[in-house]
Amino acid sequence: MQDFNSTGQLAAISSDTKFLWRKDVAKLLGVSERTISRYVKAGTFPPPVLPFGRPRWPQRFVHDWLEKTGEEAQAKYDARASQTLSEK
Repeated sequence: MQDFNSTGQLAAISSDTKFLWRKDVAKLLGVSERTISRYVKAGTFPPPVLPFGRPRWPQRFVHDWLEKTGEEAQAKYDARASQTLSEK
């Protein structure tokens, strides 16, 4: 099976990889296309790969990012909640 490297650059492509356009990624995340660009520039979202010279995101990159972000957000919430409760 072919895969992508950890920096988001296309190492190889498998025939079953689904790619998403920026507008599709933005819609999935509920943000603007410009926000996706800002996230990439800030290093908080994986950069697109360039299959056929066009910037797109493998669906797996977006899914993995959502899982990671969800876990981090939950951990921050838990920390704030426990701190707030201990102050009362």
